[in-house]
Amino acid sequence: MNKKTISEYKKNREYPIQVIVKDIYGVERIIPINDNAKTFTRLTGRKTLKRSDINEIKLLGFDIEILPTVSDLRTVTV
Repeated sequence: MNKKTISEYKKNREYPIQVIVKDIYGVERIIPINDNAKTFTRLTGRKTLKRSDINEIKLLGFDIEILPTVSDLRTVTV
């Protein structure tokens, strides 16, 4: 790896891709939350991401952060 590639890799890790995973009528939907994630949906031409998209994004050096949904928070007992 050259220095440019290493610095780009570190930059990608500073800004994770934030998504929410929902099951809608039995179909898994990966919904983008932050601007980085929305950029990838614009590149794919879809409103949501697929598992294969997430795998490719990881290969580019981005971290994927799956955020909890409101229904996930309701099931947590304190």
